[in-house]
Amino acid sequence: MIIALDYDNTFTLDPDFWHDFIKKAQEKNHEVLIVTSRWPAKEAHVCEIITNTFPELTIHFTCKRPKKQVMKELGITINVWIDDSPESILLGDGR
Repeated sequence: MIIALDYDNTFTLDPDFWHDFIKKAQEKNHEVLIVTSRWPAKEAHVCEIITNTFPELTIHFTCKRPKKQVMKELGITINVWIDDSPESILLGDGR
Protein backbone atom coordinates (compact mmCIF):
# COMPACT_ATOMS: atom_id res chain seq x y z
CA MET A 1 0.00 0.00 0.00
CA ILE A 2 1.25 3.49 -0.82
CA ILE A 3 0.19 6.17 1.67
CA ALA A 4 0.43 9.90 0.91
CA LEU A 5 0.88 11.97 4.05
CA ASP A 6 0.42 15.73 3.94
CA TYR A 7 2.99 17.90 5.71
CA ASP A 8 1.36 21.17 6.86
CA ASN A 9 -1.35 20.81 9.50
CA THR A 10 -1.13 17.03 9.27
CA PHE A 11 2.43 15.83 9.94
CA THR A 12 3.24 19.10 11.71
CA LEU A 13 0.35 18.79 14.18
CA ASP A 14 1.92 15.80 15.91
CA PRO A 15 5.29 14.73 14.47
CA ASP A 16 5.84 12.10 17.18
CA PHE A 17 2.56 10.40 16.29
CA TRP A 18 3.39 10.42 12.57
CA HIS A 19 6.92 9.12 13.23
CA ASP A 20 5.38 6.14 15.03
CA PHE A 21 2.82 5.72 12.23
CA ILE A 22 5.51 5.78 9.52
CA LYS A 23 7.70 3.27 11.39
CA LYS A 24 4.75 0.91 11.84
CA ALA A 25 3.69 1.26 8.19
CA GLN A 26 7.24 0.55 7.02
CA GLU A 27 7.45 -2.50 9.31
CA LYS A 28 4.36 -3.83 7.51
CA ASN A 29 6.03 -3.13 4.11
CA HIS A 30 3.84 -0.15 3.26
CA GLU A 31 5.35 2.90 1.62
CA VAL A 32 4.69 6.35 3.08
CA LEU A 33 5.37 9.43 0.97
CA ILE A 34 5.15 13.05 2.03
CA VAL A 35 3.04 14.91 -0.55
CA THR A 36 2.94 18.64 0.08
CA SER A 37 1.58 21.62 -1.83
CA ARG A 38 4.76 23.55 -1.03
CA TRP A 39 7.45 24.66 -3.50
CA PRO A 40 10.78 22.77 -3.23
CA ALA A 41 13.05 25.78 -3.78
CA LYS A 42 11.60 27.51 -0.72
CA GLU A 43 11.39 24.51 1.55
CA ALA A 44 14.85 23.13 2.28
CA HIS A 45 14.04 23.21 6.00
CA VAL A 46 11.06 20.86 5.45
CA CYS A 47 13.31 18.33 3.73
CA GLU A 48 15.84 18.60 6.54
CA ILE A 49 13.23 18.10 9.27
CA ILE A 50 11.83 14.98 7.64
CA THR A 51 15.00 13.41 6.30
CA ASN A 52 16.82 13.76 9.63
CA THR A 53 14.40 11.19 11.04
CA PHE A 54 13.44 9.27 7.91
CA PRO A 55 16.24 9.53 5.33
CA GLU A 56 14.46 6.97 3.13
CA LEU A 57 11.18 8.93 3.08
CA THR A 58 10.44 10.59 -0.26
CA ILE A 59 9.00 14.11 -0.32
CA HIS A 60 6.96 15.26 -3.30
CA PHE A 61 6.36 18.99 -3.75
CA THR A 62 3.35 19.76 -5.94
CA CYS A 63 3.82 23.55 -6.19
CA LYS A 64 0.14 24.19 -5.38
CA ARG A 65 -1.01 21.85 -8.19
CA PRO A 66 -3.54 19.06 -7.56
CA LYS A 67 -1.70 16.39 -5.61
CA LYS A 68 -3.40 13.43 -7.30
CA GLN A 69 -2.57 14.80 -10.76
CA VAL A 70 1.10 15.36 -9.88
CA MET A 71 1.46 11.87 -8.45
CA LYS A 72 -0.23 10.37 -11.51
CA GLU A 73 2.21 12.26 -13.76
CA LEU A 74 5.03 10.67 -11.74
CA GLY A 75 3.50 7.22 -12.28
CA ILE A 76 2.65 6.78 -8.60
CA THR A 77 -0.76 5.47 -7.57
CA ILE A 78 -1.67 6.48 -4.05
CA ASN A 79 -3.84 3.99 -2.18
CA VAL A 80 -4.54 6.14 0.89
CA TRP A 81 -4.43 9.93 1.23
CA ILE A 82 -4.02 11.54 4.68
CA ASP A 83 -4.56 15.27 4.36
CA ASP A 84 -6.20 18.02 6.43
CA SER A 85 -7.28 19.72 3.16
CA PRO A 86 -8.68 16.94 1.02
CA GLU A 87 -9.68 19.42 -1.68
CA SER A 88 -5.95 19.95 -2.39
CA ILE A 89 -5.76 16.34 -3.59
CA LEU A 90 -8.08 17.00 -6.54
CA LEU A 91 -8.07 20.79 -6.91
CA GLY A 92 -4.67 21.96 -5.74
CA ASP A 93 -4.00 24.69 -3.25
CA GLY A 94 -4.42 28.10 -4.78
CA ARG A 95 -4.08 29.91 -1.45
